[in-house]
Amino acid sequence: MDIRVSVRTVDHHHESRRFKTVDGARRYAQRWVGEHPDVAEVSAYAVSQDGVVVVRVRGLTLGELFPGWSREPQAGDGRGGEP
Repeated sequence: MDIRVSVRTVDHHHESRRFKTVDGARRYAQRWVGEHPDVAEVSAYAVSQDGVVVVRVRGLTLGELFPGWSREPQAGDGRGGEP
């Protein structure tokens, strides 16, 4: 499996790493944006809660990279679920 995770920060830092396992890619991405980032599904990227870091991935879906993320609105998440 060939997975590439790219990171970009607001201060123009950019790096990209390749991984052979989902676990390695997940740990790396979560180090940058946390376990529950804001996800832009259509554009296929995840943003840290403070808006400072953007992570993009190739070779996996965002749902595979961030297993706690759901496409369905959840209560209290600001995406239309009941409070």
